[in-house]
Amino acid sequence: MQPASPDTVPYGVLALYGAFFVWLATFMSGFRSKPGKGMGYGPFVLLGLAIALFINVRYLFEGLPAGLRFFNGVYDVFINLGGNFTDGKLPPNVVRCDNGQDCTVWGENYYDHHAA
Repeated sequence: MQPASPDTVPYGVLALYGAFFVWLATFMSGFRSKPGKGMGYGPFVLLGLAIALFINVRYLFEGLPAGLRFFNGVYDVFINLGGNFTDGKLPPNVVRCDNGQDCTVWGENYYDHHAA
């Protein structure tokens, strides 16, 4: 698999964020439903299992390096949100990618990644 280009938009990561939002909505729907009426927490549990499968099964189909790039891409937005790491001081849980930008699906949009 080729490294991500600088203008790459990782639609899989964006879809996962959307799925998390819908998952939260199903939780709130289950919380608001009365016992014995409505669907309860069934959709929340089923969607949670589908999200877990989406995250983990990609290791089988895409291979370990691509799966790790995707998993790093999920956290890159939050790690780099509001963080100014240009002075070289990184939090202990953040490292620079030492092999080019082959460790995230975001390409060169983010340089600092969760230390896994």
